[in-house]
Amino acid sequence: MIRVLLADEQPITRAGVQKLLESESSIEVVASCEDLETAVRRFKGLSADVMIIDLPSFVDGVGIEQILSELVASTTPEQRQGVLVLTVIEDLLIARRAIEAGCSGYLLKRDTPSQLIEAVRKAAEGERYVSPTLAGNLFATDGHAGELTERETEVLRHIALGFTNSEAAERLNLSVRTIESHRSAIMKKLQVSNRAGMVGYALRNGLIH
Repeated sequence: MIRVLLADEQPITRAGVQKLLESESSIEVVASCEDLETAVRRFKGLSADVMIIDLPSFVDGVGIEQILSELVASTTPEQRQGVLVLTVIEDLLIARRAIEAGCSGYLLKRDTPSQLIEAVRKAAEGERYVSPTLAGNLFATDGHAGELTERETEVLRHIALGFTNSEAAERLNLSVRTIESHRSAIMKKLQVSNRAGMVGYALRNGLIH
């Protein structure tokens, strides 16, 4: 029997995932929590095999890095081998960060029920599972600041610091349309889909602190 602990701030999501998992005779949900701190504490005490955690979609890149750092600080490497991230955040850099932190899997909430079941089973066996949507590019060579032009790097830094397109345009003496064009090019090069991914990249590469 695979013992699973759920951590998701949305009660409806927790209930749905629990019902799905318990439709499998080999899986038992032993606890359901609304925050990571409680989940980690109970994960240790319950000797669960797998913990499924959410990364809230409204948390920015800095916040996501903090969540993963707290997870690393609160668990042993062996425990993290049983941690699955189940989230709406479709971002290669954040997914890679979760895997590098020791999590055994990264799934999207738009993945299929059968993929979640497979991920739980693999995590319980100490294996890795990544959403098929991301798996193909997850461990491709990461983009780095050298692949961005000097102007793109400046635009990225301003966006990561929280400036709007118009504010960045004014500070860099560019048009808003030019900033938007650079922003699209940056996101394509870094393979990210939102500002959170850009912030995470900027932090990891020392562009902001």
